[in-house]
Amino acid sequence: MMSLQPNSLGFYKTPVSKGLLIGIGCLSTSLLIMGPRYQQLFSYTIESLTQKLEIWRLLTSKLAFLDPKNLLLGLVLMYNFRVFEKRYGSTKFASYLFANGVMTACLELAALFAFHNYHHGNIPIYWTPGPTGVVASLFVPFVCDVPYISGQNVFGHLLNGKWLVYIFGLQLVSHSTQSCIVVGCGLLSGLLYRLNVLYLQSWLRIPNPLARLSAALLGPLLRSSPPREGPLPMGATLELQRQQRMELMEQRMIMAQFRQQAQARGAASSVRPTISAPLGRGTAGSLASVFRQRQNRTSSSGDTPDTEPGSAPHSSQPPASRDFSSVPEEHVQQLTDMGFNRSAVVQALLATHNNVPMATNLLLQDG
Repeated sequence: MMSLQPNSLGFYKTPVSKGLLIGIGCLSTSLLIMGPRYQQLFSYTIESLTQKLEIWRLLTSKLAFLDPKNLLLGLVLMYNFRVFEKRYGSTKFASYLFANGVMTACLELAALFAFHNYHHGNIPIYWTPGPTGVVASLFVPFVCDVPYISGQNVFGHLLNGKWLVYIFGLQLVSHSTQSCIVVGCGLLSGLLYRLNVLYLQSWLRIPNPLARLSAALLGPLLRSSPPREGPLPMGATLELQRQQRMELMEQRMIMAQFRQQAQARGAASSVRPTISAPLGRGTAGSLASVFRQRQNRTSSSGDTPDTEPGSAPHSSQPPASRDFSSVPEEHVQQLTDMGFNRSAVVQALLATHNNVPMATNLLLQDG
């Protein structure tokens, strides 16, 4: 049986995360070396905004970390949160960062005015949040969407991948009172965006023409090569164990979407998949089992699955009129050339969000 290397390691299909890590890391390191003369361009005070009208500082303050500790923690957390770009797509992920960047800037500015009034304007307060608030906003989908991932046994207690990220997040708020306020603003921003208050997700986003232009100009520079095929000695190193946990995290997110879809159809009791085995044949077999159950339900009811998780069911629509335009034809052709049935290939690609290696595993297990 063909063995596929998991694609969670590295920056494959995550150009936005790769660009942010490189850009923020290089700029922050340069500013730390050059010293306060240039660092003051990336902070602001009430006077600089109201008297000098240096509004551009609101933008530059989001571009770099000015503290070595926050730089290290921020880069580690951004690397972990790249899983959301793989699941939701680069355009949606970039829109999330843009929207939360704008909202955190507004919330932090309001907090700065509150500090200024509290001290009666006697002490100039330099606000140097950096992109900490945007990173903190990603904890909201991390808490709500990422399931529990079992990890190593540390000092007799089972420590999972989520708790490690939480520990890094707590380090962000341990620096100063200002850090606590910035992280709080980020969490509030992420919650407002998730609840879609004032329809933020509809209008506070990156326009599609700009996203396509950015992909055309920066895509070749930020594109990462796909993982090489071949067997891996699972668990041989700490990095490989991390790779296993990240791949399992992605697959559990797919299973959570399956459960939401089943509940929307009123058939949640018929599908209750669990993934308790390590990454390998057991995991792929569980996914294949759910895939087969889903096919059996649709064949008996005459309904077709939704193209996106969480979308409303359309049981009254005939299967012939179902739109599969979200499935790239080259992916379908690639799998049908391997001998798989076209309808099964389309179902597998829809179930895995056009992830060809994962769809291949589903089809192989199903066969």
